[in-house]
Amino acid sequence: HRVLAPDGVAFLLVPMDERRAETYEDWSITDEAGRERAFGQRDHVRWYGRDYAGRLRAAGFDVAEERYGAELPLSEQDRLGLAPSLMHICRRAR
Repeated sequence: HRVLAPDGVAFLLVPMDERRAETYEDWSITDEAGRERAFGQRDHVRWYGRDYAGRLRAAGFDVAEERYGAELPLSEQDRLGLAPSLMHICRRAR
């Protein structure tokens, strides 16, 4: 929010587990193997949950959610390597 131009738009794709109501993060896991086990990648420290949009709103954004890639046929999703992901489109709240 701090660095977005007043009329700017942020398109955010983050590691998300929509089965989780709340974001899971654990900064105490510092080794790469532990992060890989907990978060799926060695350089991650969280899995966002369904509370992510609320976190963005609390930071001062208007948030729209779009299922990125879902409008494509499955054959195109496979060809392009796109798993439909929930994208958060953010603008500064007015």
